[in-house]
Amino acid sequence: MSGVGKSAAGNTILGREEFRSEASPSSLTLTSQRGEVKVRGRRVTVVDTPGLCNTELSGNELREEMQRAVTLCDGKLYAVLLAIQLGRFTEQEKRVMETLQELFSNSVNEYTVVLFTYGDRLRNTTIEEFIRRDTNLQELLRKCGKRYHVFNNECVTNSDQAPVVEASE
Repeated sequence: MSGVGKSAAGNTILGREEFRSEASPSSLTLTSQRGEVKVRGRRVTVVDTPGLCNTELSGNELREEMQRAVTLCDGKLYAVLLAIQLGRFTEQEKRVMETLQELFSNSVNEYTVVLFTYGDRLRNTTIEEFIRRDTNLQELLRKCGKRYHVFNNECVTNSDQAPVVEASE
């Protein structure tokens, strides 16, 4: 996805402004970037990638960039955080898991964690209630082993990062 808060979520996990994150009418992240931090004594590598629906890259360029992203993780993926902006779950979001499977094989399901961004939009609704309202979202989460976490990208503190790291274990 593009423009859903991936870079801001990466900054939250890192506890600092590492990746460019701002409102923009076009995709900002065109190349993968790496940041590292220690979370509860463990080294965590965060790679910010172009969105799977990037408005600036061709399909081949995006595929090459995703392959390069894996090399930034020393060739080892422990979790793929699939950032989805809380709100309407569109056809574009429905197709994103298929795109991940095309890029990394069906085994990507085993280590994908859905990261709902803009968690403040839930207000008086729980994430479970939100998920119950959309069968397509339920199906996506089923494919990912029902692993998910909610981020409020406006609250950037070190304590916000530990739960998403634990969810990816």
